[in-house]
Order: sequence, then structure tokens, then C-alpha cells
Amino acid sequence: MTPEQVDIIRKSFDAMWSMRGDIADLCYSRFFELAPDAKVLFRNDMERQRVKLMDMVAALVGSLDQRALFQSLVTHSGRQHARLEFGHRIMTHWARR
Repeated sequence: MTPEQVDIIRKSFDAMWSMRGDIADLCYSRFFELAPDAKVLFRNDMERQRVKLMDMVAALVGSLDQRALFQSLVTHSGRQHARLEFGHRIMTHWARR
């Protein structure tokens, strides 16, 4: 990514930050629409899950110009989901979309 592209993404992200709750709701609504079986994996506090999602997106946007940090965040998140046994079937379903 060019520095200009990173800047555009960050400015766009900053502009939508006040709507982060709605954006997280839309993400999970769509995810559960595409993979309804995944809903059972989210029995706990969905508000906390929404916050975690947007915090991760914020961390990723913040690290766009730091390749090693960005990769570390993605790798860590992937390992966390694998450890939670997110489910190959659900991820396969998601990937087909």
C-alpha cells in the first residue's frame, strides 16, 4: 500500500468510528445470515464481541504501514480462532461467499 492509500483508509476509518456499533452489528448480521450455524458460537455477551471486532479493525487500520505488526495481529487472531475451534465447516461456508 502506498502512504496515500493508508492515509485514505485511516481518514475513512476515523470518519466512521462514531458508527462503530452499527457497523459491528451489520458485520455480525451478515455473518449469521451467511453462516447461521455460527450463531451458537456467540452465546455470550454480543456487545463485548462487537467491541472486540471493532478494536481489532482499529488495530489493523493503525498498523497498515507496519507490515510486521499487521501480520502479527492477523496471525494472533487466526490462532485465537483456531484455539476456540471456530469450525472448519463454518469457515468453509464463509469462504464460499
